[in-house]
Amino acid sequence: MYNQKALKIRTALALSQGTTTGATGGVVDMAPTASVGKRACKVIVVASGMSGTSPVFPLSLSECDTTNGTFTAVDSNNTISDVTTDGTSEYHAMITKRYIKATVGTVTGTTPVANIVVLVQSQSRSA
Repeated sequence: MYNQKALKIRTALALSQGTTTGATGGVVDMAPTASVGKRACKVIVVASGMSGTSPVFPLSLSECDTTNGTFTAVDSNNTISDVTTDGTSEYHAMITKRYIKATVGTVTGTTPVANIVVLVQSQSRSA
């Protein structure tokens, strides 16, 4: 049985005053949560301090069986939208592998800057 204490939040990306393409968060181990292959998660993206002309920060969430293997897109039917303005967005994804990471794609706009945090919420295994 799950309760509020069973919810775990992990930071997949914390970008402060980011301007660069290809910024990647650390690899996050999802093992302490519900069974591998069937892990429904909530992905929360928080953006603030957006500046520049027409800034676009494309985000992606990827997964892998190992920390240093080839990461592939998570749940390609439910992708994270590009970040273009300050605010909070919520997405749902099915994580099928043990490790995840968030990445910023090719940043566009004139002198784009942003603070972006990608959080992944899941439930711990029941005792």
